[in-house]
Amino acid sequence: MQGKCGDMQTNIVKQMNQAERTLTNTAVLQFAAMKSAYDGCSAEVQLIITEMIKIVSDPDVSSSDKIHATEVIVEAMLPSLTTDVRELEQCHQMSEEGKKLEESLILEEVKFVERVQSLMDQKGLSQVELANRMGVTQPAVSNLLKRHGRPQRRTIARIAEALNVHPKELWPGLFE
Repeated sequence: MQGKCGDMQTNIVKQMNQAERTLTNTAVLQFAAMKSAYDGCSAEVQLIITEMIKIVSDPDVSSSDKIHATEVIVEAMLPSLTTDVRELEQCHQMSEEGKKLEESLILEEVKFVERVQSLMDQKGLSQVELANRMGVTQPAVSNLLKRHGRPQRRTIARIAEALNVHPKELWPGLFE
């Protein structure tokens, strides 16, 4: 019995070692792919990715902010993947009601950015100053103003607080 148990234990250890090597090899291949994608990014995009990595690595950052930062990293490093997903979404037949809703949301985003930019101009705030007031980086504000993603309610609320206005002033229909 002792020999049989010893053989089983040896086999289990071998299987675990093989599994560990496989996982390690997979992780190294994934790292190499991500490093290659990172190296292919412009210096500006690399800075954004670095800032997002800091957010993902910070234990004090909320999980939703970490998820958003991860999405930004993926979009920055693998734009063809996100483009493919967007194209697939666009291929789906959208109902007339859905098309009108999408158009309405796009118009609201445009108005939101115009309102934020106008308030920044009125208050003499740069992107860096707004970012500091919000507790984010300047590239995050830049992406917002370029409409690279639809802002979440809490982001709109943070912007409103940083601009010392009610969120309704920035996105009226969202906070009624």
